[in-house]
Amino acid sequence: MKEKKERSYFEEIEHRHMFLSDKDSYEWEQKIEELYGYLQGDSKPESLESNFKPKLSRRAAFHIIWFLQEFTQIIPDNFEACSVCDSIYDTHREGYHSEITENFYCDNCAWDNQHIAFCYGCRKEVDVKKYSKKLGEYFCDDCRKKRREEK
Repeated sequence: MKEKKERSYFEEIEHRHMFLSDKDSYEWEQKIEELYGYLQGDSKPESLESNFKPKLSRRAAFHIIWFLQEFTQIIPDNFEACSVCDSIYDTHREGYHSEITENFYCDNCAWDNQHIAFCYGCRKEVDVKKYSKKLGEYFCDDCRKKRREEK
C-alpha cells in the first residue's frame, strides 16, 4: 500500500485555493481589490488603525499581490488585474490573457481590445494587422496558407 505524502503548509493552502466556491471567489476578489486600492493610496480599510498610506503605482501594487500569490501562496494564484480597467478578476471564472499583447483582460475589456482578433479558421488569437481585405476575415499564417493552397 502506498504511503500518502504529507503536504506542506503552503501546498495545503494552494490546494484549497484551486477549488474556490463562487462565494469564496467573490470574497477573495473583494479583499484583493481592497488591498490593491490600499497599496495605491486610493482607500484605507476602516478597521486599519495605522495612518500609514502607501502610494504605489498600479503596477507596483499588483506586483506585491503577485508576490503574495507566487512565493508565499497566501493569496490564490487565479486572480489577475485587468490591463485596461485595473479591476481584479478570477481567471477561473472569466477573463482572457493575450499571447500577442501579453496583457490580462477582464470579460468587460477582453472583447473591446482593439489589438486582438481571432482567426476565422482555427479560432487562434491573431494580431488585427492580419485582416484580409480580400477575404473580409482574420486569418493566422497557417490558415491563410491553407486557404491559398485550396484555391
